[in-house]
Amino acid sequence: MPDSPPTLPRPPRRRCGPVKVLERTMDSDGVTPIVRVKLGGFRGGVATLFAEDFDRLVSQGYCRLGWFQGNTSSGIYVTCRREGETLYLSRLVANAIKGDRISYRDGDRLNLRRSNLIFVKSWRETGKKLVPISAS
Repeated sequence: MPDSPPTLPRPPRRRCGPVKVLERTMDSDGVTPIVRVKLGGFRGGVATLFAEDFDRLVSQGYCRLGWFQGNTSSGIYVTCRREGETLYLSRLVANAIKGDRISYRDGDRLNLRRSNLIFVKSWRETGKKLVPISAS
């Protein structure tokens, strides 16, 4: 029986470090603490969220592998990975459940302040644009 070729050790899996906090400061109201977080990814921007939400996400383990600026056909999103699954930070901040849709009051998807996140329960798809259905 011929000798099998030696197997080479696998290179270590590339892991991203924990979330990099750029600054903790006060919101424009001068009262509410916020956190600015550097995002990984090709276009890594800066996400802003309330310090209370950031601390909650850290305690729940959503910061171990870093946060990223993901790009999709409908725009950019702040994402993280946990247990092999890609999660949207806006949904985690808003405690959204399956079926909930999140919209951004100011249109800035890097602004993850709770005051900027809006639940939209009813949507219909019109081409590539999602439009809220008015109550009738």
